[in-house]
Amino acid sequence: MLCLNVFNTWTLTVKKAGSGNGTVTSIDGKINCGTDCSEMYVQETMVSLTPAPASGSTFAGWSGDADCSDGQVTIEAEKTCIATFTIAPLSPPQLTLAPTGPLTISPGYPMGFSLTLNNQGDPLPVRLQLLLLPEFLGRELSLVGPVEVTLPSGTVGPIPFSPALPRDIQSLFPGDYSFIGRLLDKSGDLLSEGRTIFTVPARVSIEDYRFNPQFIVVRTGESVQWTNHGAVTHTTTSTTGVWDSGDLAPGSSFSHPFTNADPYPYYCQAHSEMTGGVKVLSGPLQAGPERTKVERRLKKGLKTDKLKKAIQKGLRP
Repeated sequence: MLCLNVFNTWTLTVKKAGSGNGTVTSIDGKINCGTDCSEMYVQETMVSLTPAPASGSTFAGWSGDADCSDGQVTIEAEKTCIATFTIAPLSPPQLTLAPTGPLTISPGYPMGFSLTLNNQGDPLPVRLQLLLLPEFLGRELSLVGPVEVTLPSGTVGPIPFSPALPRDIQSLFPGDYSFIGRLLDKSGDLLSEGRTIFTVPARVSIEDYRFNPQFIVVRTGESVQWTNHGAVTHTTTSTTGVWDSGDLAPGSSFSHPFTNADPYPYYCQAHSEMTGGVKVLSGPLQAGPERTKVERRLKKGLKTDKLKKAIQKGLRP
C-alpha cells in the first residue's frame, strides 16, 4: 500500500531531559509540553518554542535535531527537539542587617537594627559573628562570636537589637558606627555579610555655662556644629584665631570645617570660664592606653552577653 504525504505535513516532537522540571510551549499554542508534546505542522512552517523552568530549576539548553539549537524550528521533516532542565543550584545562606529606626542619632540613643538569616537548603552548621566598626578606631571590635549554631531551613528572624553605646564615648567621638554581621562556614570561610551604619553628628551644645561635650574628636574634612541651648548669648571662639562665631543668641547655631589635623582650643568671649577643645585626626585613633580604654568601654557598654543571648534565642527551634 502506497502512503503519500499529500499535504506535506510533518510531526514536531518535544522531549524533556535533565534533573529539573519545566514546560515547553509553542508560540502558536499548539504544543504545551506539559501534556501535549507532539503536533503536526505543514512543511516550511516556522515554529517558535519557549522553555519555562519550574521553580527550583533552570533551562540548560536545546538538543535533538540541529535546527532545534535556538528554539526556532523550520518544519521540513519529522523533527524532535529536546529541552534540558536542571535543578538550580541553591543560593548560599544569606545574612541581612536592616535598620529599624533612624540612622542619624544623638549620643547615647539606641541604634535599632535587626538580623535576618535565610537558608534555602537543609539545616546547616555555621558560625555567626557580630562586630562593631567605629570610624574613629578604624578597626573592627568583635561583639559576639564566632558562635557555632545550626541554621535551620527557611528564614530566621528578624532578630531585633537596640544597643546603646556609652553616651560619653559617642559625644567625644562622633562619626559613623557600623554594625557588621558575618555568616561563616565550619572552616571559617565567608558565606554572607550584612551591615548597618549609624551616624552620630559632630555637635556641641552650648549651655549656661558650659560646652557639652567640652571636648570632641573629629577627622580632617569634617565640621563641628555649636548650638546655643542656653538662655543667654554665647560665642565659640578659637584661642588661636581660627574661627569666631560672633554672638550666638539662644537657639542660634554656628559650624566650622576642619582641614588640618591639630588640637583647637576655644572659649566663650562672653564667659571666659567656658572652655572647650576640638581634636582633629587625619586617621584612626592611634594605639595606646587611651584607645584600649575606649575599646573596653564600648564593648562593656554594649552588653555583649545580651547580644549573644538574643541571637541564640532567635535561632532556637
